Amino acid sequence: GGGGGGGGGDVDDRPPFGGTAAFAPPANGGGGGGSSSSSGGGSSAKKVRVLDPKRANQVGIVSRSLPPIKQVVAAIKQLDGNLMNLEQLQMLQKILPTDEELTAIKAVLNTEENTILDEPEIYQLHLADIGGVKTRAKIWEFTWTFREKLAEEVPKMEAMTKACQQIRFSTGVAVLLGILLTCGNLLNHGNRRRGDASGFGIELLTK
Repeated sequence: GGGGGGGGGDVDDRPPFGGTAAFAPPANGGGGGGSSSSSGGGSSAKKVRVLDPKRANQVGIVSRSLPPIKQVVAAIKQLDGNLMNLEQLQMLQKILPTDEELTAIKAVLNTEENTILDEPEIYQLHLADIGGVKTRAKIWEFTWTFREKLAEEVPKMEAMTKACQQIRFSTGVAVLLGILLTCGNLLNHGNRRRGDASGFGIELLTK
């Protein structure tokens, strides 16, 4: 296709799924929520909102607090923290399209003529056009938060390791276990009801 300005052609104005419906023009104050008409010529374009009002409102509010859509797309594709920060990424994940939403939007794209999608639907289509967008976003968030989460877990692992070492090398614990073993063997010896068992299960120490 026909080139147009924005670097690298990450986002264009064609429906990503090749349908017959058109994207709504970027916020052009077209008024009246339901349908809008092309000036002149008799052909009228119907503006369609597929998402429910609450969800559309959420997508609209979040998208306005994020960088421009081309920058968002580039950030996710490149996992570039200079284009979008962690807080923005976490906000974006709340409005990534679900499978059900995409199915409904694509159905409109593929079946309805002279249709203009509303801006929240357009935004979701651009996001969905990024391969594996949900997985990319999750992995990117993980790489961003890994060190912080690791720092939280290290003291727990160190405490567990220290406790295991103290139990393993403690002479007192060894003596106590020996006494319990001897007592258990004496009690069970010749007791068929208990299987004439020697030794004891480690889980019995808590009883």
